[in-house]
Amino acid sequence: WQVQPGSKTVQGVVEEALCRLHGGRAVRLRAAGRTDSGAHARGQVADALVRTRCDDGALLRALGHMLPQDVRPQRVLTVSPAFHAQHDARFKTYRYLVDTSPHGDLWRRRYALAFPLPLDEAAVDAALALLPGTRDWSGFTGAACTVFDRVRTIVEARRLSIRPGLQAFVFTADGFLTHMVRNLVGTLLAVG
Repeated sequence: WQVQPGSKTVQGVVEEALCRLHGGRAVRLRAAGRTDSGAHARGQVADALVRTRCDDGALLRALGHMLPQDVRPQRVLTVSPAFHAQHDARFKTYRYLVDTSPHGDLWRRRYALAFPLPLDEAAVDAALALLPGTRDWSGFTGAACTVFDRVRTIVEARRLSIRPGLQAFVFTADGFLTHMVRNLVGTLLAVG
């Protein structure tokens, strides 16, 4: 998501498009959260101050035409100037896909972790049941985490069998730390 020097990012291409629609004036987006490298966001919420003659529908259509095919706006909504995408978010859901097929599905490779080993699903589900609650998650964050307060509340932790060979680990929390979900899933796979 986040602008990175010398790299194409979702935030960067959306800000560039909004700048063109904003008469060449710089536009800065604030997102509900950032994604780790290699993670894909669906339903990311962001806010920006944009002055345009377009109504919400026209702005959505304009962005749809201006943005690259791998960045798709789903909705544009005029909100109060006091709205802040990150601070007003109540919960965030992270869905981590795991490809458990024996040889790995070529088409899922960019979107799912390949784990072609049998899982003790009962053990994984029992471990997942222990996760909801409020606690310090420092043990599950990456070394790059710069956040001082590492207390988060997980309200949901579950495993879904989407179809044979594809599992999803779903976590809903008031926020996540750098690599927190990756490390939780890795630990759950070790348990399984």
